[in-house]
Amino acid sequence: GAVAGSSGINAEYGVGQAEGINSTLTSKNAATNAASPPRPSNSKSPSNLNNTLDNAASVLDLEGQYLKFVQDITREILISNITSDRALKMLFERHMMANAGKLNEAIMQLKIDELKDKLNIT
Repeated sequence: GAVAGSSGINAEYGVGQAEGINSTLTSKNAATNAASPPRPSNSKSPSNLNNTLDNAASVLDLEGQYLKFVQDITREILISNITSDRALKMLFERHMMANAGKLNEAIMQLKIDELKDKLNIT
């Protein structure tokens, strides 16, 4: 029978056997923990996570700047009702010059080309 207040292992096997089982389990846990390979500490470290978040924020900020570049051009086309090829070319050049040194010229030209395609401008 079980002794009042004793654990399930003590009740089933008796106190002496339960202590033996507990020490065996403790030894196995210690051996398992010692044999476990160390986890890479740098893969999820706070500093690497912060660097990743900073990089993502920088990318989003840069994407936002190119979006603003295209929005400004589009807004000016619509507000000023610019339709001639010559006026559009001047507008594109003016916006590229205004953003020179802030944005990459090749990417600005790519964004202008994409805008031209969307607006069916040659």
